[in-house]
Amino acid sequence: MEIFGFLKYSQAFPRSYLIIIKLFSGMFNYEVLSLRFFPLVCMLSAFFVWRKIYENQLSDKWAVFIALFSFSASYCMSYYAAEFKHYSMDVLAMGIFCLYLAYQKKA
Repeated sequence: MEIFGFLKYSQAFPRSYLIIIKLFSGMFNYEVLSLRFFPLVCMLSAFFVWRKIYENQLSDKWAVFIALFSFSASYCMSYYAAEFKHYSMDVLAMGIFCLYLAYQKKA
């Protein structure tokens, strides 16, 4: 229940992300790799979601390749993919939302 209270040092963190991390890392005795695995999975999933968006919006395969390369080669994206922060989940959520909007535009 401490997760739903105030965090120390005026921190802000999505409570749903904290619950997922707590449940997932509890299965692996709170090892460092288990804490960083969920953000990595979120970023890898985001990569495939954004690939689908790029394929829907760009007609040229080279443009899709360059867009994917710029996404994957970004220092910030690779840094936050392995960091114990919620940024990778934010990228995934934004990708899912943009994919939803792209499909709504087609319909």
